[in-house]
Amino acid sequence: MAKENDFFLENLSILMRSALPVREAVSTLKEEIHGKKMLRAIGIIENEIDAGGKISNALQKSGLLAERYISLLRLGEETGELQKQMALVVAEQKKEKALHSKVRGALIYPAVVLVVILFVGIFTMWYIFPKLTSVFAQGGGQLPVSTRIIIGIGNFLTHWGIVVVPLGSVAAALCIYFMFIYRKTRAVGETLLLHFSVTRTIIEDLELARFGYVMGALLHAGISLPQALVSMQDSTSFVLYKKFYAELCRQVTEGSSLYKAMTNYPGFQHFIPSYIARLIAAGEMSGSLSDTLIDIGAMFEVKAENMAQNLSVLLEPVIIVVVGVMVAFLAIAIISPIYGLTTQIN
Repeated sequence: MAKENDFFLENLSILMRSALPVREAVSTLKEEIHGKKMLRAIGIIENEIDAGGKISNALQKSGLLAERYISLLRLGEETGELQKQMALVVAEQKKEKALHSKVRGALIYPAVVLVVILFVGIFTMWYIFPKLTSVFAQGGGQLPVSTRIIIGIGNFLTHWGIVVVPLGSVAAALCIYFMFIYRKTRAVGETLLLHFSVTRTIIEDLELARFGYVMGALLHAGISLPQALVSMQDSTSFVLYKKFYAELCRQVTEGSSLYKAMTNYPGFQHFIPSYIARLIAAGEMSGSLSDTLIDIGAMFEVKAENMAQNLSVLLEPVIIVVVGVMVAFLAIAIISPIYGLTTQIN
């Protein structure tokens, strides 16, 4: 549905700019859609427009656009710049998806390498080392600690591996699900990620790029600061950032400035760097907050793109160290007893 969603919105923007009536544009694009979910969403849009509703309300009810984009479209309808705002929404969506795609692509390589390392390690200790145990035992003498550790793990896997490995895999999958995916508990995983330099930088760059651009665009379009913060709550996928924006919205609604609301939040540096907060304070004082936020968004968008491009390079030393330590440990565990046997034979 994601591809059809992108196709529909991009071409709807193009048709709207060509002055084609919205209802006719939707019907034209419907002919090219085949997915059931997407057709159902377009049906909701058609029914809403036929009932006299606006395209912003229709897209909101269909679930094809996030709330922050709906706010921009509503403002475009009020100011007579709907086509311009629709083009802005489509451009921002494409930009955000491209950035997320780069980050995911950069993380796939190290993830695959680590999974292969784990698989090879388990296979080695489960199938190969138990066959060498008898040879080492016949040699007599004291085996190295590394060899005894691996032999112990191999013996354990020989007797219990058929149970432990599947259960361990399921437990690891459940742990990942509850820490990083399940809505009610993923704040635990996010807290963990925010305490590591590399992952915190990735999350911070992505979120600040979105925060600066979206908040700046909303404020520039005339949307109030509390309403813009509500849109940010709906736009972010990070639970901790949702709480952060909710608290900012509460304090701003009560009359606080955005800078003061940020700095009052416990541990705000995990969400907004101090120098960015000071830039926001300067923007508020000069009355150019929207322009300042857009500049911040552009700056962190470039940083996020550079990070995504260089992420594999940055993670390669970590992968090399992990692989090197594992290979060295296995090599010592195998070579040391063989060397001892050779010495005894000689």
